[in-house]
Amino acid sequence: MNELIKIDDGGKITARELYEFLELRPGDFSRWAKTNIVENQFAEEGMDWMRLRIHAETPTGGQMERDDYRLTIDFAKKLCMVSKSTKGEQARDYFIEAEKRLKALSAPTCIEDMMIAQLLSMKELRLKQLEQGEQIRQLAAKIATSPAEYYTIAGYASLRGIKVDVSKASLLGRKAAKLSVEYGYHVGKTHDPRFGQVNTYHLDALNEVFQA
Repeated sequence: MNELIKIDDGGKITARELYEFLELRPGDFSRWAKTNIVENQFAEEGMDWMRLRIHAETPTGGQMERDDYRLTIDFAKKLCMVSKSTKGEQARDYFIEAEKRLKALSAPTCIEDMMIAQLLSMKELRLKQLEQGEQIRQLAAKIATSPAEYYTIAGYASLRGIKVDVSKASLLGRKAAKLSVEYGYHVGKTHDPRFGQVNTYHLDALNEVFQA
């Protein structure tokens, strides 16, 4: 797209550049700016425009300060419509195309970017599912078990994700009971809905039994 009027990195233009492009009367910028920008009841300073003080060279080679205004593209389009000229229509069409390009640059149009966003979302969901699964296993292992550092054989196996049948659980229970006696740990009792009253063993004894 050919640059008819300079648009800065913030998507703004200066009123003087617009005025010159519209080929309005030379030397009449201040009056035009006062009427169409400063005193415009449909425009708000800080939102649609911002006052600037710029340095310019005088005809004799000196320096002077003069007013200019930084305009949003949307406000610049309205000023072009007010001009009711061919140049105004041309500038308005240019601004509309510039707006489309700025919106396209800020939108995630790249397929790779969208795929990465989806993968990150899936990864976060998977982590949450794993965390929830771990919490459920810990709760299931501690049901009807007191104090908290004591577990049944089935409860400890569930916590660690280990499958044990009845005969294996019985063997591990005997080993845990023996270690409990050796280490001086109390062997507790709790109710299991499947097997009735079962023993509970200290976590240290269970760790050693299952590792062996």
